[in-house]
Amino acid sequence: MKPANAKNFIKKLIPGKKKDRWGLVLEGGAMRCIFTAGVLDAIQETGLDHFDYIIGVSAGTGCAMSYIADQKGRSYKIFLNYLSTNQFIDFRRFLKGNHIMDLGYAIREINEQLLPINFEKFQASKTKFYTVLTDAHTGEAFYVNPEMNELMDSLVATCNLPYLTRCPAEFRGKKYVDGGVATPIPLQKALELGANKLVVVSTRPHGFRKKKSNFLRKLMGSFFSEFDNLTELIENDYANYNRDKSFLENFQSDEVELTIVEPPADFPVERLTTKRETLLEGYAMGIIEGMKLSKKLLE
Repeated sequence: MKPANAKNFIKKLIPGKKKDRWGLVLEGGAMRCIFTAGVLDAIQETGLDHFDYIIGVSAGTGCAMSYIADQKGRSYKIFLNYLSTNQFIDFRRFLKGNHIMDLGYAIREINEQLLPINFEKFQASKTKFYTVLTDAHTGEAFYVNPEMNELMDSLVATCNLPYLTRCPAEFRGKKYVDGGVATPIPLQKALELGANKLVVVSTRPHGFRKKKSNFLRKLMGSFFSEFDNLTELIENDYANYNRDKSFLENFQSDEVELTIVEPPADFPVERLTTKRETLLEGYAMGIIEGMKLSKKLLE
């Protein structure tokens, strides 16, 4: 028997260990994603080549882009230097009939001009990138692996948070809003993509559950009245979030190893926090939790 054939024969008798497939899920949360920025900066060196795919929701998508493009510290700079200003969040614009959040500035101007994403490295990455959008007509989640020429459009759509913007965003000829409306933590989709090693970065502490808000229901009626399914979905926003959070925290499987990274109970950052000191504290908490994750990835 020839040596090569002998090796093949031995491999059949003693099969090698199946290669792990790694997935990373990043919850949204607008300014709360400063925590995610800290986590990803802490694992940049140890985790960059680990993940076969990343699913980003809303602002988590922006953090994912900086991570995949290997631009450590970029998301941190965006939150601290650009998103904490009135140019991004300004409630006075609402009184003038405009969006509270300026997504054109937050996404197109920052990513293409002020602090450009390294599109070359992003495109060269072997990590497959997904973002999730919510169909404004059906209320269903739509997962997209965007082409390079539609990357900014997909980011605008997934961050288009109802009541902070006045109308859905258009992508591939359809109307969409923030992906977190349909599925705040897309763990189920991550499982469907076949990972046996999953990391989920949440932006809410362990055990957090949302409460129903009548304010949102009243506000949505005047802006999104033509989108019946969407209005109903946003009315039940609290239930959708609690469903995903409970599924995450109670997940058990012999085939899938799940690691959950969450901010501590005293995490101070809220969705529209712009105070620099508070954002710095949230980022530091992300760094701490990211260092723990980095150690696990090394092991």
